[in-house]
Amino acid sequence: VNDLEALAMALPGLEAGDLDLLRPGQGSGNGQRLVANCGTGFNVGLLRQAPAGPVAFTAELGHAALPAPLAAAVGEGFPTVEHLFSGAGLARLHQARTGELAEPAALVARAAASDAASDRAALETVIAMGRLLGLLARQLVCTYLPRDGLYFAGSMARGVLALPAARAAFLAELDGAGDPLQLAEGIALAVITQDAAALTGLAVLADQP
Repeated sequence: VNDLEALAMALPGLEAGDLDLLRPGQGSGNGQRLVANCGTGFNVGLLRQAPAGPVAFTAELGHAALPAPLAAAVGEGFPTVEHLFSGAGLARLHQARTGELAEPAALVARAAASDAASDRAALETVIAMGRLLGLLARQLVCTYLPRDGLYFAGSMARGVLALPAARAAFLAELDGAGDPLQLAEGIALAVITQDAAALTGLAVLADQP
């Protein structure tokens, strides 16, 4: 089973303690939810609530070319979505911005512990990734229209969006200019913090006829 198929199947059963809520939903649902995993790699899982029960759709979006707005924002060196939106992508982004090679987890830790007088370079890279995640979210909303919720998962997304400044940059970019249809407005946004969520989804799949 595709790992994002399993993670998508877990979405309806997630409780408040399994999530870091970025924004509650305000619009009308359409039975569709999307999870985007930014960890060692990248992929998405779309869940559709059908009359017979939930159905998860598989994809390999990480291997698709980076959308034009994102490619224009980061320049060369990021040919696919996964090249940017993964742990290795955070390290590549920092290297492109500063020339420094650094481990992704260390970058997030340095940014979380920094202020304007200390490790500004790491902080600015993590904030930049938050902004890029907002740009990505706008692309995902237009592609999949997940009016019942857009969820992020994976260690890179969890680390970046836990930082208040990066979270603010994410929300500002998602709701910023350039979306004439305002498709993202009112969609619930959350980060999955439950490490065993995919196993819950596998149990749901195993219980299906």
